[in-house]
Amino acid sequence: MMLKFPTTSGLCALLLAIIPSIICGDIKSTPVIKTLDGPIVGMVRNQGGTDLNFFFGIPYAKPPVDDLRFQKPQPVDKYIDVLEATELPPRCMQPRLSLNYIRQEMSEDCLYLNIVTPGDSLGKGPKYPVMVSILHEDHLTGSGNDEIYLKAELVKRRNIILVTLNSRLNFFGYAKTEAEDGLAGNMALWDENFAIRWVKNNIEFFGGDPNSITIRGQGSGGSNVRAHVLSPYIRGQFNRAIVGDQAFIVAGEDRLARVEASTDIVLDRVGCLKAKDRLECLQDVPAEDIISALPKRFEAFSPIFDTNYLTLVGSNEDIIESANDVSLLMGFSSDYGSIFLARIAPQIYAKAELTYADALDVLSIFVESNQVKKIAEIFIGDPNKPISIRKIQDGLVRFLNELVPCDIYYTALLTAEADNLKKGVYTFEYNHVALTNEYKLCDIDRELGVCVRNQQSPIFGQPYSSYWFHNPADRKMSDIMMDIYSSFMRTGKPQLPNGKDWPNWNDPKSKDPIIATVVLDPKNGGYVDTYSPKFCLDNLDLVNSSLISKFYPYDLYDMEMQAKVDRKSSYTDFLYNAIQSLYYIDY
Repeated sequence: MMLKFPTTSGLCALLLAIIPSIICGDIKSTPVIKTLDGPIVGMVRNQGGTDLNFFFGIPYAKPPVDDLRFQKPQPVDKYIDVLEATELPPRCMQPRLSLNYIRQEMSEDCLYLNIVTPGDSLGKGPKYPVMVSILHEDHLTGSGNDEIYLKAELVKRRNIILVTLNSRLNFFGYAKTEAEDGLAGNMALWDENFAIRWVKNNIEFFGGDPNSITIRGQGSGGSNVRAHVLSPYIRGQFNRAIVGDQAFIVAGEDRLARVEASTDIVLDRVGCLKAKDRLECLQDVPAEDIISALPKRFEAFSPIFDTNYLTLVGSNEDIIESANDVSLLMGFSSDYGSIFLARIAPQIYAKAELTYADALDVLSIFVESNQVKKIAEIFIGDPNKPISIRKIQDGLVRFLNELVPCDIYYTALLTAEADNLKKGVYTFEYNHVALTNEYKLCDIDRELGVCVRNQQSPIFGQPYSSYWFHNPADRKMSDIMMDIYSSFMRTGKPQLPNGKDWPNWNDPKSKDPIIATVVLDPKNGGYVDTYSPKFCLDNLDLVNSSLISKFYPYDLYDMEMQAKVDRKSSYTDFLYNAIQSLYYIDY
């Protein structure tokens, strides 16, 4: 049997991902680009026979240090000398969770963006559509630098311009106390706002179309994209939005209370909680000390309402009514919810002797107590009849897999019903298990199915650039996703693999506003079927109380987090241990 080796492009991109300084192909300087802030020169890399232009470390705001720490971003001072945009900028301050994080520079001086363009974009040819990708994990870690050479495959294969950015994270980006303390929250959203405005004002110099800008995010990045769609402070700066997995920011006091409680934990640990001027106190604390003081729990900080970026104006319907009228594409992985059970109750995926009572214990973690039995009957079955352990496991997973789609469907429905929002609203379910997943727990436990962030690498063409770690089905799915994304970026309407029209929730010709979701899979040409959201929308009261809002107020580091259970069982002790160990290790 003949062994098949990856292409030169795939091998080069793999080496670049491991050793970013390695030279693959010829590297030369770009022409000098005159931006509104000053002149910039980047580098041209030949990757697999195709030239791409890379511009790294372009400042879009002043460094948020000293008196600017915890303040809104400020415009960059204009410069005369040519800026050499050839080295990746520092990551914003974040916990060092792996060797990859440890070997990369971190700094509070981190408000920079990176741009990758097709090789011919710097001439007088056609202007390319632009994607501004917001990349971070749980508002805690991540960077626009991550795997940028691998992600450049999308630029190469679909002739678009990719912009990635660094914005403040965790406490630095979201800390919130009372107004007089000077910690107003949502500083990260203002950072991203500044970066998107910079792109709008300057991308034409790089060959981009300022009237064809799509902002895109996955997971916590997706929730930030939704925040920008809802905010009045960024009107007219982008045309389209793509959201993966986290679709809707629920207005309510639990989110505000969670962020304020997390802020107080850090203030207490660094000795500023009782200071007369907390902001002045914080500005003297070393950045690493603040990072060390972060609560060790899932998404302690996030965007909030009740600030000057996201104002709580009333009901969810009112918030949608005031949103920006942009084309909206939202998708979710088929088994997105399974990851929560893997973290919180890993024996769900082992041969645990689960009883019906154990299942009620687990469900009580995720929903209000008055809903537990009703949800169990719907997703597991009649407790008076014999129920297999496997059916209990499957029922719990099916319930959690409804949580994220329901937010997406609810958002799509409200957007379509809003009188002032006329652009297209499209949804899809991603239904392909890759050979290698971005989230490594999904590789360890294949029963997690189509796991969280499964969409991420195919969107950027990484099954081609990370050739050894993917198979032909992954590459086919990547082609499907790149076609969908690039067509949406160009026209505001995604392209179905079979050429048919994608159902639009906001189609005025439709008598029924509830439109089926497109299910995507590399089999059968990519387009499998449509999935009706009717059950979800008919039962929102059953599925909208999620793990997220119930767990967030607790601090795992001090073991304040406890499962909400009313009874003891053989399963409960294990559940507490799982919460302590696995959740803490993961974050």
